[in-house]
Amino acid sequence: MPDTFTRPKKTVAVIGAGPVGLAAAAHLLERGLEPVVIEAGPTVGHAVRQWSHVQTFSPWEYNIDKAADRLLTAAGWNRPQPDHYPTGAELVEQYLEPLATRTPLADRIRTSSRVTAIGRAGFDKVKTKGRDSAPFEIRYDNGKGPGRLTADAVIDASGTWFSPNPAGANGLRAVGESEAQDRIAYGMPDVLGRDRARYAGRSVAVLGGGGLAAHKMGLTESVFGKPDVTEVIVELGKPVTHPLPEIRTDLKRIGRKAHFIKINLIVQ
Repeated sequence: MPDTFTRPKKTVAVIGAGPVGLAAAAHLLERGLEPVVIEAGPTVGHAVRQWSHVQTFSPWEYNIDKAADRLLTAAGWNRPQPDHYPTGAELVEQYLEPLATRTPLADRIRTSSRVTAIGRAGFDKVKTKGRDSAPFEIRYDNGKGPGRLTADAVIDASGTWFSPNPAGANGLRAVGESEAQDRIAYGMPDVLGRDRARYAGRSVAVLGGGGLAAHKMGLTESVFGKPDVTEVIVELGKPVTHPLPEIRTDLKRIGRKAHFIKINLIVQ
């Protein structure tokens, strides 16, 4: 008599429903594993939506994961033009949303669920023997009360958009950074759109000299130089080792109305 016993699928919790998280889930499905995607935001691609106005640095052909492509193709998806450089909004609308709604991933994504803790089931912090074979316990809050999930493995694809690097050296905040928090924007503000009023008529210091800083300068080229905007001062590739108030003193053209945009340096 043949053995009809079937081993249960291994469950893998994927934290984050952005491009990396959904791609990871697609690969897990192809390998016969069971992904559960946990997203803190109300929709997939929540972090990407924060920079929907920004054009990516690479065209579609490098932004579409192969496993995700195969899932989408099976669902009748029309692939975007490969040499087009999408914006964040296009990335969500033409790729992430179809991937999350039109493929088998649709039933495996939990939105509005913020992970609050991860541990090994049955093990405290000082117990080690057997820890590596114990399942993970993931706790999350979905607004309806605490939720709990057990998984054989965890992939953290939550990203860094909502936990950016500080402006100071050594991975620490610059002296005065916390006090000036209301005048610092991390990431890429939409200076040509919804955030224009905040920066119009003010001097702006861009901290960083990488691709994002250069991109920000390109975005603002049509704004800076017009009567309602004064100037941009760029701090190229230097961690801030002196207090932010001293920056305002040293760069005398930055007055009390200045706003500081801190660009995360991800491209050298």
